[in-house]
Amino acid sequence: MESRFIVTDKNHSHHIFEQLSISKDNVIFEPMTKNTAAAIALGISKLNDDDLVIVLPSDFEWSDVVS
Repeated sequence: MESRFIVTDKNHSHHIFEQLSISKDNVIFEPMTKNTAAAIALGISKLNDDDLVIVLPSDFEWSDVVS
């Protein structure tokens, strides 16, 4: 089994499978979108005590700033 997991909501699943080579068993779908902290907690609940966790939230927007 792979050691990486992705936590996302089902609305973004097509992006995950188009861009990453990852098994469906390693994608955890949020039952409802709540917040970044809830997604982190859901992901951590699936791990072992000695697993390493890296959190890379992507709920931001880049835009040009008019000076």
